[in-house]
Amino acid sequence: MNSYRKLITFFIAGMYALRKLLIEFKSQQTRLLAFELYEEFAQSIHTRNKEGDQLTITVHAINDVQLTDGSVKDSIASVTVKFVSEQSRTVKNNAGDIVEDESEERAVITDIWVFERDTQLDDPNWKLVETQNEFDS
Repeated sequence: MNSYRKLITFFIAGMYALRKLLIEFKSQQTRLLAFELYEEFAQSIHTRNKEGDQLTITVHAINDVQLTDGSVKDSIASVTVKFVSEQSRTVKNNAGDIVEDESEERAVITDIWVFERDTQLDDPNWKLVETQNEFDS
């Protein structure tokens, strides 16, 4: 049982790092996101860029991480992780002027992310396949 807890702790620490990476560094998204989710993110970013807006999200703290579900069906392992974080956001228009400034406010955000991994593949990476916030669930 002790080694199981170490494994869960290691997994959650990795998901914590991945979440921060995906939010702050968009360049990593293509290999860490499922194709359908990447397409949704890319469309949202494309629309924002077309309108000339630039969104910056800063993760100030991750207050809680919980593994809420896990399963294996066929060879696909799936885990659901709940993140509670403090974030702020700023939106700039195409002239570089700030049009929305929530940088001083730290909103508490609860996200539920689902990760999957094909256990038959040599690739050890988990892919993010679904996201929702507590309001969506």
